[in-house]
Amino acid sequence: TVGGLSPFSTLRVLRLLSLLRMERQCNSFRHLGSVCRAKASELFVCCFAFVTLLVFAASLMHAIEGHSEDGDLDGVPATPECDQPMQRRFQSLAACFYWAATTISTVGYGDLHPVTVEGQLVASVVGLLGVFFVALPTAILSSGFVEDMRTKAAQEAMMPPAAASQVDALQIKMDHLEGKLDSVISLLQQ
Repeated sequence: TVGGLSPFSTLRVLRLLSLLRMERQCNSFRHLGSVCRAKASELFVCCFAFVTLLVFAASLMHAIEGHSEDGDLDGVPATPECDQPMQRRFQSLAACFYWAATTISTVGYGDLHPVTVEGQLVASVVGLLGVFFVALPTAILSSGFVEDMRTKAAQEAMMPPAAASQVDALQIKMDHLEGKLDSVISLLQQ
């Protein structure tokens, strides 16, 4: 056994990957893929802005909170919430990146939090920007779905009903043939 898994149980887990073949038989996945490809540049800009905010927030929080300790705020000793000794929370840039990622993605576990007023102000702004960065890709993909459905409806409106049903029948036959081809390929690979 490696890591607690026997080779046979690993093979059983790998059988779950056969569920990915369902993607080929479902038009919704194709629809999602076409929308993502159509909106790739907008989604890239969102990802770039997310990474930029992540780096900026982590660096700023490290600069503000990196040298403060929980028990050293304006001479007022802090009370520990657990039995662990007080420690510098934002002592490494990696911890700051972790904090920034959880704050921007609106997860916010609460294990790291700023203790200075400046740090709390930065955390508030980063949290609000995090809501924006979660909503923005959702809005982009939603508008892409609406555009794609309108385009498809316009194409079907221009197509005579008999031709539309023939196209649908051909699509069903192509999907069926693709499934059979996949099974033949998997048999040949064995």
